[in-house]
Amino acid sequence: MRIIPITPLFLLIFAMFIFGWSITQYGGISQYGAGFMPCIISGLLLFLAAIDVAIDIKHRHRNKVSLTFDEVKALLLVITVVLLFVLLLDILGFVICSFLLLFILIKIRGV
Repeated sequence: MRIIPITPLFLLIFAMFIFGWSITQYGGISQYGAGFMPCIISGLLLFLAAIDVAIDIKHRHRNKVSLTFDEVKALLLVITVVLLFVLLLDILGFVICSFLLLFILIKIRGV
């Protein structure tokens, strides 16, 4: 059973981080520049994620979700593969890393 809405909460935190970064580092929407679009898009994502968190909390008693061991194992494997992709990108190159990433993700889906 999920106690807190994990995905919308993660999106909410991510949107707040990008929104704050684009305002403090790039000037935000006060001037048209590098921070204009990230500020607008992250603000919209922040608004929509906050609505999603509120709806999920409101309907919490209806959404009894329990993850199985296989789902948790697949999720950890996907996170590991993506992290390895990022770490090995400079060493192996984009084409080889992309091929390995896609091959492993297809194998995960087939299991």
